[in-house]
Amino acid sequence: MQHFGAVVKDTNEALAAIQKEAAAFGLALIRGRMVGVSDFESGFPRIAWKSGENNEWREFFRFAQSIGVKALVYDYDTVDMEELREDAEYVQDDSFPEHWIELTKLLNELQPYDGEIGHIGLMFHFENMVYQASLKAPWFDKYMQAQMMATDFEEFEEDDTDMYDIQ
Repeated sequence: MQHFGAVVKDTNEALAAIQKEAAAFGLALIRGRMVGVSDFESGFPRIAWKSGENNEWREFFRFAQSIGVKALVYDYDTVDMEELREDAEYVQDDSFPEHWIELTKLLNELQPYDGEIGHIGLMFHFENMVYQASLKAPWFDKYMQAQMMATDFEEFEEDDTDMYDIQ
């Protein structure tokens, strides 16, 4: 799985620069998540900012500034290896040994990033469109892959209850 977004070497450094430089662009930053305005059903399509590397988020700021946006919503995802390992316990099953081996390798590889920022999202709403820019650490795709591998198996967990039992 590949998560859309520009790769930055140091997400902590990028977040600090974003927070510091927003005011220079005349933009207020609000930490949060835009809920309910990010899908076609709600009537607000999302435009994902296509950017390269090297702090292209500044181009996103320039664009927002040029159309009169005054505030952006931002948030970031921090890696929680303890939670990921707890989710992965569901996968530890003799039925899928290759899956468990691959997941274990990923967990060990990602352990040094525990507590680090893996992804930063920037968004604003303008004229019935949601604009989004994403920045991610070089290893974030692997984290998302491990998260998907660990949580997908929860769906297949056997249920001992009989759905036809009407006790």
